[in-house]
Amino acid sequence: MLSASSGGAELGIRTGLRRPESTMKAPTKGEEAEARSLVAALAPDMTVDFAQMLHTEMILGHRHEVWDIHSGKECWWLIIN
Repeated sequence: MLSASSGGAELGIRTGLRRPESTMKAPTKGEEAEARSLVAALAPDMTVDFAQMLHTEMILGHRHEVWDIHSGKECWWLIIN
């Protein structure tokens, strides 16, 4: 898995696993903008075509978000804490 990290976020190439649509959470516009901003900072040459929040969980008082990010040629998972 390829990965890069910066400021509490990690961008890693995913293997094609996908959760059922019914379990995915709809993000706010601000949350989606933050995820797109982090991708732009981690991979400035990548254009985000699709961003979907898959899961949010509190672990030891810290919020963690898992995102499904698609560009024109690759798909990535973005984990924000």
